[in-house]
Amino acid sequence: MILTRSFVRPATSRDHHQIAHLMYFESHVHRHLDWRSPLDWLGNSSYWVLEDNGQVLAALACPQDPPRVAWIRLFVHAARLPLREAWETLWAIARADLADTPDVTVASIALKRWFQGVLRESGFVPSCDVVTLERRWQPHRQVSPPAGYVLREMRLDDLPRVAEVDRAAFSPLWRNSLTALQRAYRQAAFATVLEHRGEVVGYQISTQNALGAHLARLAVRPDVQG
Repeated sequence: MILTRSFVRPATSRDHHQIAHLMYFESHVHRHLDWRSPLDWLGNSSYWVLEDNGQVLAALACPQDPPRVAWIRLFVHAARLPLREAWETLWAIARADLADTPDVTVASIALKRWFQGVLRESGFVPSCDVVTLERRWQPHRQVSPPAGYVLREMRLDDLPRVAEVDRAAFSPLWRNSLTALQRAYRQAAFATVLEHRGEVVGYQISTQNALGAHLARLAVRPDVQG
């Protein structure tokens, strides 16, 4: 494909419609498993579009959240633009931009083989596998927490302490920021915390849809893990 007036620029809210069109109608779409839609990140840094003659042909978003952790939250391109050309053009700009942050880690949960191949060609290496476990509905017995522990529903004012548990339980790559946890709480069908001596030492956040429930986030402070 010959691009006559192409250039890469930061994405803005004015690109919402064109990026949404690419996301919903193109076949090569990578979306991060996130509490936010890729469109919600518009206006943040490290969000780029490849434009030609006023038309957005590709987009790449990898904003940092939390700091020094940049998940690839969106990569999409129009079918008339070759995959490698779209990726290499946008990734070169994003990589240079992220290089200004010391010790930044760029990562992706790449579930589709076409994107796994693109990432490997760019020097990304596998670091862990995502394992999905499913439990069919069946009657279950009520389990009470151990003596001295209290299990209760999560409240909005718990979130700063929930964020502390999250930081303690996960390595930097897998931590959720307070902002992300606030979004998770608003989207939760059921969220609880575990307290011990008045301190939050664990939490879970679950979502629900017509097909079932999803235990989306679970963390226990390391010093009280069994």
